[in-house]
Amino acid sequence: MWQGLHRIGALIDVPWCICGDFNSPLTSADRVGGQSTVKAETKEFQETVDMMKLVDMKAYERRYSWMNKHVWFKIDRAICNEE
Repeated sequence: MWQGLHRIGALIDVPWCICGDFNSPLTSADRVGGQSTVKAETKEFQETVDMMKLVDMKAYERRYSWMNKHVWFKIDRAICNEE
């Protein structure tokens, strides 16, 4: 998934934003409950966001986008380039 994001970013030279279920927390704060977030779980995602100079847009209504009785996750997000 992250290689595809790199390819898309390389082809676009105007401001852009991608939204959806990234199926991965970006930081340890994106998960509450259950086992703690494994660094490997977030490492590739964080590296991609940093390398491509992307910005995670702040959610105002709901902090977490997926939950069951014990775990809350933020995996749905909007990420935009800095332009």
